[in-house]
Amino acid sequence: MNFSCILIKTLIQSARAVDAIKNTSQFGINVDTSTIDVDFARIMRDMRAARGATRKGLGSGWKTR
Repeated sequence: MNFSCILIKTLIQSARAVDAIKNTSQFGINVDTSTIDVDFARIMRDMRAARGATRKGLGSGWKTR
């Protein structure tokens, strides 16, 4: 399992969310994008939690010798 994939996917998903917010006007939704606040610490916590859950899930299926 490539754990870095989880890290990158989490960051990409967050970046895409910000991009979607910034481009809502093309759908007739007006948002004041000058006040977007990205909580990078939260993104990193969520990423670490996802990574931990994946590791835990993988570990439960493996037999130790």
